[in-house]
Amino acid sequence: LGQGAIGLSFTMIAAAQGARQVIAIDLEDYRLDKAKEMGATDVINADKENVAEAIQEMTKGEGVDVVADASGDPEGLNQAVSLVNRFGLIVGFSLISATEPVVFNHQAWMRKAARLAPTVSGASPTPTEAIEKMVALRDRGWADPGKLITHRVGWDGIPDAYEMYANRSNQVIKVVMDING
Repeated sequence: LGQGAIGLSFTMIAAAQGARQVIAIDLEDYRLDKAKEMGATDVINADKENVAEAIQEMTKGEGVDVVADASGDPEGLNQAVSLVNRFGLIVGFSLISATEPVVFNHQAWMRKAARLAPTVSGASPTPTEAIEKMVALRDRGWADPGKLITHRVGWDGIPDAYEMYANRSNQVIKVVMDING
């Protein structure tokens, strides 16, 4: 769920590990196109399709074994529960506002008996740990984070980069700041 830089990283790694089916879900077609480049076998635009119905059709009614929620949406976790199969795994990575309550459908989760695995890289006391792990994955040939870069800016382009992220404009996925530029 969600094909920003984090979701695309999950897509890349799942494909590199040999998942037989990698389904990418997002609201933006350009991100879904990028997901196909990263190894997604199927894509769903949640603005244009009923996600639950599409998943049921794509998986012949079985649901998915693993859902990675990188949607940033407070409803993402509930959607993950609705998509995962019985005894499946949900990896939660969405960074949601600390002041925004998340309503969780506990009964649906219990019926699925799904495992929840939160990730903590973003909140890690050693923030470089996630970067080091991604570099190690790149060195093993599992993921190339450079493929996520869509824009490069110099010092004076930083406000524009934030604006692109905030408005999801210019087909932004990842911006790199060139301190020499």
